[in-house]
This record gives sequence, structure tokens and C-alpha cells, in this order.
Amino acid sequence: MLTGQRPDPELAAQYVRSAQDLEHQGDQAAALEQYKLALTADPQNQTAKENSERLTRQLAQLADERYQLGMKYHAQGKYGLARKEFLTALKYQPDHPHASKMLVSREPEKAPKYVFHVIKPGESLSMVAKTYYGDYQKYHVIAQFNDIDDATKVRPGQRIMIPELDSMAPLTGTPEHQGSATSYVEHVLRPGESISKLAQQYYGDYKQFHIIAQFNGMEDATQVKVGQTIKVPKVAGLPFHDAPVTAGDQKKKTAAETTMPAEVPPSDAYPAAQQNGESNEIEMQIIAYRDSGIDLFNEGKYEDAIFELNKAIEASPNDSQTRDYLSRAYYESGKQLFDQHDYDAAQEAFESALQYNPQCQQCTSYIEKSKIGPLVMHRNKGLDYFNDNQFSLAVQEFEKYLMNQPQDKEIRTYLSKAYFEQAMTAYNRGDYMIAKKGFEAAAANDANCQQCATYIDQCLVNYKEAHYNKGIIHFGKEQLTEAIAEWEKVYAVDPGYKEVDQNLSQARRLLEKLERIKKSHQ
Repeated sequence: MLTGQRPDPELAAQYVRSAQDLEHQGDQAAALEQYKLALTADPQNQTAKENSERLTRQLAQLADERYQLGMKYHAQGKYGLARKEFLTALKYQPDHPHASKMLVSREPEKAPKYVFHVIKPGESLSMVAKTYYGDYQKYHVIAQFNDIDDATKVRPGQRIMIPELDSMAPLTGTPEHQGSATSYVEHVLRPGESISKLAQQYYGDYKQFHIIAQFNGMEDATQVKVGQTIKVPKVAGLPFHDAPVTAGDQKKKTAAETTMPAEVPPSDAYPAAQQNGESNEIEMQIIAYRDSGIDLFNEGKYEDAIFELNKAIEASPNDSQTRDYLSRAYYESGKQLFDQHDYDAAQEAFESALQYNPQCQQCTSYIEKSKIGPLVMHRNKGLDYFNDNQFSLAVQEFEKYLMNQPQDKEIRTYLSKAYFEQAMTAYNRGDYMIAKKGFEAAAANDANCQQCATYIDQCLVNYKEAHYNKGIIHFGKEQLTEAIAEWEKVYAVDPGYKEVDQNLSQARRLLEKLERIKKSHQ
């Protein structure tokens, strides 16, 4: 509310009603904005204050859930799906601390040059800083560049990077010991190769596949094809291993190790592989994918196992062992998601497991449980909120449940009681029209609610009497505009109430007369 502006309870009440309607429609973000507007009109509006705080917490939780789902997709290399989830998280919580950062391009940043140094016996980071920078106090620069949590804990033989500082002379070192994120090599995908395979080959860690995927602007790191030319960046802080190449490829690879290499026609890749008799190598790669997936499965890393096994199944769709482990990995992943109450994702996992093993009866059972899971969750949450006297939250959960289970009479009775309790709160604070809507909703869900009809009538009686009397008070103080506003509210619901019609006519005539007098004086 602006400084000096008087509170407007009626305007605030309109915003609150609009917010409640939006909540019933399921648009919580828009509802929150309406509650905030209500507070600008009347900072003391308790309904707006409570519901604003509640929705802020709920939307923050929803934003975190969508952010986590986005991170899951991101980890799988599905950047397009991840982006949608991050945008949804920001819709729920525009100031989410992490989602906006994930929408920024993740292309490797240019890193300072550095040289590698192997720690000698008795050597500390401060001694290394003295050697390279001439200042032992700069040890923290080296520690931060290498992500060392405790600068006092280094060991002989440990390989660290010494970054170049702007204030010092350029570091010297052989090219293989220097780092930069501005160069890359090109790699033409062979049959059976994937982005994670390239990450393992060049970085020694298949989990770094996202660096390659993002450097190449891929929306989905799993969607690559034989013959596709991939740029593998050299990134500061990551070891880089030259890929084994044939003599015929050596010239091509050397030319590619520049910032602007010539493109290699994709069609050259697969025939060359066949001419070189690499079918056995392809089979070995498929086996390697499968074995890697099985190892990850046995370690309980089901998402990673799925990622590796999917590469094997793409190359060899009928391999029974791969299909069996892929089904098992999806099943175990689905169970984890189910236990975390992520029922939609769990259902997808169980359906995938069933696809690779149609005989999986447990998968079918869990699919049905996953469909019912959200409903049970809404039902139980609603009961918990009701028992905790949080009737507004109980109403939301019960309505979500009843949309799919309208025949549940017990929950419909609880919904009626929750609406009734909400209405009584509004009634006791004098918000009679809001209370009237609540009692009407309670009656709609429980035809046996005798008190509902009584309170609906009483709300109208109290509403008319309150605003009629306010009009009389304003009229007595010669506050004609305010008096007219109050009587118009009464007239809108009951034109024949007492002398409201005559009072309105009289007040309007007097107001017009005063306006004419003011104009004549001017």
C-alpha cells in the first residue's frame, strides 16, 4: 500500500475472492499474486496474509520438485526436457536460487592457462606458491583452482594445476602440460559409440558426457548417429587423453585440433569402419556397454545403469541379457521413485520395465499403485490438514482427490465440514459474502447440512444490515460518496431492503447539488 493511502478492506476482499477462485481452478501462482494485491489494499487482511504465506511455501516446494526433475533430465543429457522443468520452477518461484542458473548456457568457460605440478615429499602449497608466484601467501589461489578444501592436506605424488595470474609473467611448460578451454578435437562417431563413451575415452570419466553435449549445443545427448562429427573440448581441470586413431585418421585428427577445424563429411565414417574390419570392435563395444550397465546395476546405481544399457540395446535390440537387466534397472528405479512419492516418474519407469519384460507381473501391479498413489496422497494429506485445523489446505487436497474419486462419500463429508469451518471463520470476522460462498459449498457437498441453509440466510441478513447501517453513519457525517457506496452494496442483493432505495436517491441528489455548487463557485 502506498504511503498515506488508506486501507481498502472491500477492495482487498475482492482480491481475496479472486485468489480463492484461482486456487479452486488450480492456478496457485496467479492466486498468490491476487493475495499479494489484497495485502497492498489492506495490509491487515488476515486471510490474505495467511494464504499468501501458505502459497509461498507451497509454490517453493513445487518449484524445488520441478527443479529436481529438471536436474534428473539434465543428468541424463535430455537438456530440452530439463529446460522445460527449470522454466516451470521459475513460474512457481521466480527467484528460485538455482533454476535460473541452469537456464544459462553451460558451454565451458574460457579458463586461465595453467601448468601441472606434482607435489614432492615435504612440499606444501605455500612452498609451491613461493616457487611459481614468488609469494607463499598466494597458496589459496592454487587451492581454490584445484577445489582443495583443506590447503594443508596435500600428499606427495599429487598432481595439481598452477593457474597463471594476470600480475605475473606467463607460465612456461610443454604443450601437453598446459591447459585451455578454447581448443578441441573433432571425433566422428563410429557404430556403437555414444557421448558418454567419448567422455570415458577422452576424459576418463563417462559422467562428464554433459560437457561434450553442451559444447555441441545438443538438446538430448542420447540422440546421436553414426557418422556425426562431435567436438570434444579440452577443458581446464580435466585430464585429456588423445583418442586412439588409425594411421588414415591421423591427418584428419591433427587438422581438427584447432579452434576452427575443417568439417569432416559424416558419410565417410561408417564405410571406413567397415573397410577397416571393425565389426568385432563394435561387438566388443556393445558388450562393454552391457557389462558397464550390469556393474552399475549391481552397485545400485540404477539411473546410470539404464543410461549404459540403453546404448547397448540400441545397437543390439534383441540381446536377451541386456533386455533383462534393463527391465530390472527400470523396475528398481521405479521402486525408488515410488517410495519418494514421485508417482508419475515411477509409472514411466515401471512401464519401461514392462516393455523389456512383458512377464513382469510386479511391474503391472506397481503401475496401478502409481496411478492411485497421488490420489491416496491427496486423501491422506487432506485428512492430516483437517485434523490440524488447516481447513483451507484440507479443501485443496480433498478437491484434488474427489476429481478422480467423486464417489468417496466419507471424504465428501470431510470436504463439507472443511468448507463449513472456513465459512465460520469468515462469518465471525464479518466477511459475510465470503462466508456465504463457503456455506453454499458446504451444502453442495453435504445435502444433510441443516446449519448451512440457516447460516446462508443469516449471512445475507447480516451483510445487508451491516452495510445499511454503515451508509447511515456516513450520511450523518455528510460523507455522501461513502454512504452511496455502502447502500449500493445492499441494493445489489436486495433492492427492497428497508428504505435503501429512497436513501440512495436522496444521497445522490444531495451529492449532485453539492457538485453544482462547487462548480458555480469555481
